[in-house]
Amino acid sequence: MSKPLFRLVLALLIGPLISISLQGQSPTRFQEEINQFKADKTDYSKSKNLILFTGSSTIRMWTSLKDDFPERNVLNRGFGGSYMSELLYYADTLILPYKPRIIFIYEGDNDLGSGQKADDILESARLLVEKIHRKLPHSTICFFSAKPSLARWNLHETFVDFNRRLEQFTRKYKRVYYLDTWTPMIGADGNVKNDLFLADGLHMNRKGYDIWKEAVNEFLDHKLKR
Repeated sequence: MSKPLFRLVLALLIGPLISISLQGQSPTRFQEEINQFKADKTDYSKSKNLILFTGSSTIRMWTSLKDDFPERNVLNRGFGGSYMSELLYYADTLILPYKPRIIFIYEGDNDLGSGQKADDILESARLLVEKIHRKLPHSTICFFSAKPSLARWNLHETFVDFNRRLEQFTRKYKRVYYLDTWTPMIGADGNVKNDLFLADGLHMNRKGYDIWKEAVNEFLDHKLKR
C-alpha cells in the first residue's frame, strides 16, 4: 500500500474516534438506540426514492415525519443528543445501508452548545460527506442549519457564524446543500420566536416543526424535479 493511500485509510479509521475523544464522549453512548435501529429488518435499500432524516434529538423527536410528508418515502434515523462526529461514527449503520436518494442531516446544535469549535464540526462533516459519496455517489445530502433556540440564545452569534461557514462548506461539493431553517425562526425584532419550543426552550413544538416541514417541502419540490 502506498504511503498516501495508507494515510487516507488511517484517517478514515481513526478520525471519528479522535474527534469523539476530544469531545469527552464515548462513541458507544448511543449503542442502545443504534441496536434498536438494527433490530428493524426491513430492507430499506430497495425502497424507491428513500429520503432519510438523521442527526440529533431535533430529528429523533420529529415523530410526525411520515404524517408531515405522506407522499414521500421518508425514514427517521435521529438519535439522542448526538454530535456530527458521532453521526460520522455510525454512518455505516444509520446511512449507508439504506441507500437513500436524499439524506437530511441535523448536527451542530449540541456540538456548539457543548463548546465545540466550528472547525472541528466541519471537519467531521467533511469526512461524513466524503464517506457517503464514496459509497453512494448519486445521493444528495442536505444539512439543516443549526436552529436558534431560547435555551441557547446566548450563543446565537456563534450559531450564526457556524451556519455561515456550513453554507460555504456545502458549496464545495456536488449534491451537497444547506437548508436555512434559522431565518424563518427569527422574529421581526431579530430575536428567536418564543412560541416555537417545548418547555425546555430547546426542542421544537408543532409550530416549530411546521416551519421545518415547509422548508423541506420547498427543497424537495425543487430538487426532485431535476
